[in-house]
Amino acid sequence: MRRLLLLLMVVGLAMPLMGQEPTDEEKPINATKVDQLPTFKNGDLQKFRLWVTRHVTYPYALAKKKIGGAVAVAFVVEKDGSVSNVEVIHSAHPLLDKEVVEAVQKSPKWKPGIQKGRTVRVRYILPVSFSPNAANPVRYPVQPTRP
Repeated sequence: MRRLLLLLMVVGLAMPLMGQEPTDEEKPINATKVDQLPTFKNGDLQKFRLWVTRHVTYPYALAKKKIGGAVAVAFVVEKDGSVSNVEVIHSAHPLLDKEVVEAVQKSPKWKPGIQKGRTVRVRYILPVSFSPNAANPVRYPVQPTRP
């Protein structure tokens, strides 16, 4: 009986927290609606896209099979300039998704966005294309060697 009462108390305390919505100040603003966009190393989203492509490796097994496509990730540039909430919103292949997510998560800090004179969280969507041809900006790994 005590365990049941304790369980009900714990669940009762947790329930209000699960349904709470973030306040307007906590919600990220879409990049199209912010007064001053975040900047990445004194550049814009294109500079970040270039940085990501330099930090992504096209998995050899997929390149060999000529498997490619576009991966789109959403992420938030936080008030302190860090990147969070990286999620795949369009998948090409799980291995390609993983490469892009890991690269975005390793991002150096940005200069945060500004809305009405205050730093704000800004949400971006970044597409990254993988093409098994030589014109692809994503670097190819060295062919694995057999032991």
